[in-house]
Amino acid sequence: MLRAASIGGSARAVCTAFVLLLVAACASFRGDELPERRLADLERLARLPAITYSVSEAGAVQFLAAVENVPPSSIVHSRVEPLFRRLFVESKLQAEPGPLHLDMYFRSTPHNPSVTVALGVCFIATLGFFPAYAQDDLYLEVRLRKNGEPARQYVYVETVHTWMHWFLLPWSFTKDPEAVTASAIDQMLLNLVFDLQRDRNLLEARP
Repeated sequence: MLRAASIGGSARAVCTAFVLLLVAACASFRGDELPERRLADLERLARLPAITYSVSEAGAVQFLAAVENVPPSSIVHSRVEPLFRRLFVESKLQAEPGPLHLDMYFRSTPHNPSVTVALGVCFIATLGFFPAYAQDDLYLEVRLRKNGEPARQYVYVETVHTWMHWFLLPWSFTKDPEAVTASAIDQMLLNLVFDLQRDRNLLEARP
Protein backbone atom coordinates (compact mmCIF):
# COMPACT_ATOMS: atom_id res chain seq x y z
CA MET A 1 0.00 0.00 0.00
CA LEU A 2 2.85 2.33 0.87
CA ARG A 3 4.51 1.39 -2.41
CA ALA A 4 1.33 2.21 -4.34
CA ALA A 5 1.08 5.55 -2.58
CA SER A 6 4.73 6.22 -3.38
CA ILE A 7 4.18 5.39 -7.06
CA GLY A 8 1.08 7.61 -7.11
CA GLY A 9 3.02 10.46 -5.51
CA SER A 10 5.84 10.07 -8.02
CA ALA A 11 3.37 10.07 -10.90
CA ARG A 12 1.77 13.28 -9.63
CA ALA A 13 5.19 14.87 -9.24
CA VAL A 14 6.13 13.92 -12.80
CA CYS A 15 2.82 15.28 -14.12
CA THR A 16 3.29 18.52 -12.19
CA ALA A 17 6.82 18.92 -13.50
CA PHE A 18 5.59 18.19 -17.02
CA VAL A 19 2.87 20.84 -16.81
CA LEU A 20 5.29 23.42 -15.39
CA LEU A 21 7.76 22.68 -18.16
CA LEU A 22 4.97 22.96 -20.71
CA VAL A 23 3.94 26.37 -19.38
CA ALA A 24 7.56 27.52 -19.27
CA ALA A 25 8.05 26.71 -22.95
CA CYS A 26 7.02 30.15 -24.13
CA ALA A 27 8.86 33.08 -25.63
CA SER A 28 7.83 36.56 -26.70
CA PHE A 29 9.07 38.75 -29.52
CA ARG A 30 8.53 42.42 -30.28
CA GLY A 31 6.85 43.36 -33.53
CA ASP A 32 9.35 46.22 -34.03
CA GLU A 33 6.76 48.57 -35.52
CA LEU A 34 8.71 51.52 -34.12
CA PRO A 35 12.23 52.63 -35.06
CA GLU A 36 14.82 51.34 -32.61
CA ARG A 37 15.96 54.17 -30.32
CA ARG A 38 18.90 53.99 -27.93
CA LEU A 39 18.96 55.70 -24.55
CA ALA A 40 22.67 56.45 -24.95
CA ASP A 41 22.00 58.42 -28.15
CA LEU A 42 19.31 60.53 -26.48
CA GLU A 43 21.50 61.17 -23.44
CA ARG A 44 24.09 62.82 -25.71
CA LEU A 45 21.56 65.54 -26.57
CA ALA A 46 20.77 68.53 -24.37
CA ARG A 47 18.13 67.70 -21.80
CA LEU A 48 14.56 68.62 -22.60
CA PRO A 49 12.84 71.44 -20.65
CA ALA A 50 11.16 70.76 -17.31
CA ILE A 51 7.76 69.06 -17.56
CA THR A 52 4.91 67.76 -15.48
CA TYR A 53 3.11 64.60 -16.53
CA SER A 54 0.23 62.30 -15.65
CA VAL A 55 -0.11 58.61 -16.49
CA SER A 56 -3.08 56.27 -16.80
CA GLU A 57 -2.83 52.57 -17.57
CA ALA A 58 -5.07 49.73 -18.70
CA GLY A 59 -4.77 46.10 -19.76
CA ALA A 60 -1.61 43.99 -19.58
CA VAL A 61 0.37 47.06 -18.59
CA GLN A 62 -1.13 46.61 -15.12
CA PHE A 63 -0.03 42.97 -15.18
CA LEU A 64 3.53 44.24 -15.56
CA ALA A 65 3.07 46.03 -12.23
CA ALA A 66 2.32 42.77 -10.42
CA VAL A 67 5.25 41.01 -12.07
CA GLU A 68 7.72 43.72 -11.10
CA ASN A 69 6.21 44.02 -7.59
CA VAL A 70 5.66 47.76 -7.85
CA PRO A 71 2.63 49.96 -7.05
CA PRO A 72 -0.37 50.11 -9.41
CA SER A 73 1.17 53.08 -11.22
CA SER A 74 3.81 50.60 -12.34
CA ILE A 75 4.79 52.28 -15.56
CA VAL A 76 5.50 55.52 -13.71
CA HIS A 77 7.78 53.93 -11.15
CA SER A 78 9.48 51.25 -13.20
CA ARG A 79 9.74 52.77 -16.68
CA VAL A 80 8.68 56.42 -17.08
CA GLU A 81 10.17 58.05 -14.00
CA PRO A 82 13.76 56.70 -14.33
CA LEU A 83 13.84 57.56 -18.04
CA PHE A 84 12.44 61.09 -17.67
CA ARG A 85 14.83 61.82 -14.81
CA ARG A 86 17.75 61.23 -17.19
CA LEU A 87 16.39 63.05 -20.24
CA PHE A 88 14.55 66.11 -18.88
CA VAL A 89 15.87 69.05 -16.86
CA GLU A 90 13.13 68.21 -14.36
CA SER A 91 10.08 65.96 -14.46
CA LYS A 92 7.28 65.71 -11.93
CA LEU A 93 4.28 63.39 -11.77
CA GLN A 94 1.18 65.43 -11.00
CA ALA A 95 -2.39 65.78 -12.24
CA GLU A 96 -2.29 69.59 -12.17
CA PRO A 97 -0.51 70.66 -15.36
CA GLY A 98 2.54 72.89 -15.33
CA PRO A 99 3.66 75.14 -18.21
CA LEU A 100 4.65 72.00 -20.16
CA HIS A 101 2.53 68.95 -19.42
CA LEU A 102 2.24 65.45 -20.87
CA ASP A 103 -1.00 63.47 -20.49
CA MET A 104 0.10 59.87 -21.05
CA TYR A 105 -2.22 56.92 -21.58
CA PHE A 106 -0.90 53.35 -21.80
CA ARG A 107 -3.10 50.43 -22.74
CA SER A 108 -2.79 46.93 -24.13
CA THR A 109 -5.38 45.03 -26.13
CA PRO A 110 -5.30 41.29 -26.90
CA HIS A 111 -5.50 40.65 -30.64
CA ASN A 112 -8.17 38.09 -31.62
CA PRO A 113 -8.63 36.66 -28.08
CA SER A 114 -11.00 33.92 -29.31
CA VAL A 115 -8.26 32.57 -31.60
CA THR A 116 -5.77 32.73 -28.72
CA VAL A 117 -8.11 30.71 -26.48
CA ALA A 118 -8.72 28.11 -29.20
CA LEU A 119 -4.99 27.69 -29.81
CA GLY A 120 -4.42 27.42 -26.06
CA VAL A 121 -6.96 24.60 -25.78
CA CYS A 122 -5.29 22.74 -28.67
CA PHE A 123 -1.90 23.32 -27.05
CA ILE A 124 -3.02 21.74 -23.78
CA ALA A 125 -4.97 18.93 -25.45
CA THR A 126 -1.96 17.91 -27.57
CA LEU A 127 0.47 18.26 -24.62
CA GLY A 128 2.38 21.02 -26.36
CA PHE A 129 2.64 19.41 -29.79
CA PHE A 130 0.31 22.01 -31.31
CA PRO A 131 1.74 25.54 -30.71
CA ALA A 132 -0.18 28.28 -28.92
CA TYR A 133 0.05 31.92 -29.92
CA ALA A 134 -1.07 35.27 -28.51
CA GLN A 135 -0.60 38.84 -29.65
CA ASP A 136 -0.88 41.94 -27.47
CA ASP A 137 -1.18 45.36 -29.09
CA LEU A 138 0.42 48.05 -26.93
CA TYR A 139 -0.56 51.69 -27.27
CA LEU A 140 0.91 54.88 -25.89
CA GLU A 141 -1.06 58.06 -26.53
CA VAL A 142 0.48 61.33 -25.35
CA ARG A 143 -1.09 64.79 -25.40
CA LEU A 144 1.30 67.69 -24.99
CA ARG A 145 -0.19 70.75 -23.32
CA LYS A 146 1.59 74.08 -23.26
CA ASN A 147 0.34 76.68 -20.78
CA GLY A 148 -2.86 74.66 -20.47
CA GLU A 149 -3.56 74.60 -24.21
CA PRO A 150 -3.30 71.49 -26.45
CA ALA A 151 -0.10 71.73 -28.48
CA ARG A 152 0.57 68.34 -30.04
CA GLN A 153 -0.44 64.68 -29.88
CA TYR A 154 1.78 61.62 -30.23
CA VAL A 155 0.64 58.02 -30.72
CA TYR A 156 2.87 54.92 -30.60
CA VAL A 157 1.93 51.30 -31.26
CA GLU A 158 3.95 48.16 -30.63
CA THR A 159 3.01 44.49 -30.63
CA VAL A 160 4.24 41.61 -28.49
CA HIS A 161 3.96 38.15 -30.04
CA THR A 162 4.04 35.21 -27.61
CA TRP A 163 4.46 31.59 -28.71
CA MET A 164 4.23 28.43 -26.62
CA HIS A 165 5.85 25.25 -27.92
CA TRP A 166 8.50 22.75 -26.87
CA PHE A 167 11.04 24.04 -29.38
CA LEU A 168 10.95 27.46 -27.65
CA LEU A 169 12.44 26.18 -24.40
CA PRO A 170 15.98 27.40 -25.30
CA TRP A 171 14.59 30.93 -25.77
CA SER A 172 12.18 30.98 -22.84
CA PHE A 173 14.79 32.48 -20.49
CA THR A 174 16.04 35.23 -22.83
CA LYS A 175 12.64 36.05 -24.36
CA ASP A 176 10.59 36.23 -21.17
CA PRO A 177 7.14 37.75 -21.95
CA GLU A 178 7.30 40.31 -19.13
CA ALA A 179 10.79 41.45 -20.11
CA VAL A 180 9.81 41.75 -23.78
CA THR A 181 6.69 43.75 -22.86
CA ALA A 182 8.83 46.08 -20.74
CA SER A 183 11.25 46.47 -23.66
CA ALA A 184 8.40 47.40 -26.00
CA ILE A 185 7.17 50.02 -23.54
CA ASP A 186 10.70 51.41 -23.23
CA GLN A 187 10.89 51.77 -27.00
CA MET A 188 7.61 53.69 -27.07
CA LEU A 189 8.95 56.05 -24.41
CA LEU A 190 12.28 56.51 -26.20
CA ASN A 191 10.45 57.30 -29.44
CA LEU A 192 8.38 59.86 -27.54
CA VAL A 193 11.52 61.56 -26.22
CA PHE A 194 13.04 61.46 -29.71
CA ASP A 195 9.97 63.22 -31.13
CA LEU A 196 10.00 65.79 -28.32
CA GLN A 197 13.62 66.52 -29.18
CA ARG A 198 12.55 67.02 -32.79
CA ASP A 199 9.85 69.44 -31.59
CA ARG A 200 12.18 71.19 -29.18
CA ASN A 201 11.48 74.62 -30.71
CA LEU A 202 7.80 74.18 -29.88
CA LEU A 203 8.61 73.25 -26.29
CA GLU A 204 10.98 76.17 -25.77
CA ALA A 205 9.03 78.85 -27.67
CA ARG A 206 7.82 81.68 -25.45
CA PRO A 207 4.12 82.60 -25.52
